[in-house]
Amino acid sequence: MSHTFLKRRWTIYGVREGSVIRLERKRERFWTPPPTCFIVPPEMKIAYWICTGIIAWIMGAGSVYTLTSPAPAVEVFRHLGYRDYFRVMLSVAKILGTAAILYPRAGILREWAYAGFTFDLIAASVSYVAIGDPIFNTVFPLVLLVPLAVSYRLGNKARR
Repeated sequence: MSHTFLKRRWTIYGVREGSVIRLERKRERFWTPPPTCFIVPPEMKIAYWICTGIIAWIMGAGSVYTLTSPAPAVEVFRHLGYRDYFRVMLSVAKILGTAAILYPRAGILREWAYAGFTFDLIAASVSYVAIGDPIFNTVFPLVLLVPLAVSYRLGNKARR
């Protein structure tokens, strides 16, 4: 809360009850901002939205692609040894997670979405290692953990 908001709130309250006006003046005199005040620089917001956009695009668009069942997407899941129902379930979970990350008032759902994306990316890398795919397929999900972590940390700072 800013100082002006508190002042306005107390003034409106003081007009209703005349005895509170003295309390308002005392409150103004000794008011100090709480230690959790954090002003987010614009560069941080830009970095947050860039990283969040990257994650939302890769997770959202990729899951819509695999959900529409084109042959290459189905073949990748079969190559990894997963059944078709797992592809559908994972795609729906990714779409919901993308919506939770982008929705401004998601709260605890956003935390679960970030955790789910982290588990998904680590599991994808482990799956590629287990079947012996090339190194690019193994490293790419781990590289995506960087913008995911940056989005999570900057998002937490911006919401304080």
